[in-house]
Amino acid sequence: MERIYNQSFEVFCHSLKGPGKRRCGDAAKTLWLKKQGWLICALADGVSAYPCDWKASSLSCDVALEFIKMNTDMKNTPFEWLERAVEAAHQRLILEKGSCENMMAAISLVAWPIDSDHIFYVNIGDTRIYLLQDEALKQCSRDDVDFVRITQQGKQQFDKKGIIKTGRGVTKSVGQTPPLHFKADQLHFPAGSSLFLCSDGAHGHGSFDGIWQEAIRECKLGDRLSYLVDDAGQSTDDDSSVIIIRRRDWPENKITIYENLPQTLIPPEKEKLIPYLALHRMILAIQESILAGKHTLAHNYLDYLEQNKLYPDKADVIRLMDAVVQSNKPDASMINKLRILAYKA
Repeated sequence: MERIYNQSFEVFCHSLKGPGKRRCGDAAKTLWLKKQGWLICALADGVSAYPCDWKASSLSCDVALEFIKMNTDMKNTPFEWLERAVEAAHQRLILEKGSCENMMAAISLVAWPIDSDHIFYVNIGDTRIYLLQDEALKQCSRDDVDFVRITQQGKQQFDKKGIIKTGRGVTKSVGQTPPLHFKADQLHFPAGSSLFLCSDGAHGHGSFDGIWQEAIRECKLGDRLSYLVDDAGQSTDDDSSVIIIRRRDWPENKITIYENLPQTLIPPEKEKLIPYLALHRMILAIQESILAGKHTLAHNYLDYLEQNKLYPDKADVIRLMDAVVQSNKPDASMINKLRILAYKA
């Protein structure tokens, strides 16, 4: 969905569930207070070791944003405003009973008065906030993680020798039983820079820094970034969520908010594929296009591989040939292209 306003920045907001998961344990949501001139963004990651991570993340964002929406009179400082919003989400999760009792979430909440060069934020858990400025990506938030005892659904886990399992884990979460102590902070957010809110499924990607900087430099915010969110989730085998606020130096005033776009793959003749994306992701895209009967799109991808001398393994080519044979519309010219690829593989 795209909404146009009369200011100069772009917002991208997207969440995708991890491979094989029934529900997404992340949530990413925005609130544009046009009258007050404030942009609010909330990203939460439900703690999977406890019940209902999907509900914990969604509820944390909803309660925090609703609190802010209902308290736009700004009788408090921006710091207190955010702190009280997160505290409201914290208390709501604690009150949950039944099958979702003890659910918890990490959260990043930011508030930006768009006529200002400063942004206010709260970060709890292992979600992160980054600032991209002068082609340098810097983490602004601090991870609330340490070596902890591993639990699953609230139960202590043991290895085969009966020894308590330990590992790197979150030490602070919205909804936790011990008292939650945190403080809001602020950072400089000048024109021409971009702010990232990320779940661990996104920032845990091995090439996170390079991929996202390349995306911001070369691509419009929108479908291409939704593809990258999916690629990150596939690589980390986790839910993946990202919110990006990009300040622009355009002479005209314009706001574009991209929120919950459908997952799409852009044909390469329309937009250059970002070089960091793995070849196997392209092969999967071709296979999906063939089986869905979208042969024109599949031809575009195959032409892109040939033009850029990107040659997959023969096993991948054979899998694509099988897909053509299985499809409802066998395509002789596509089989011929695949034979050429197999020869050069």
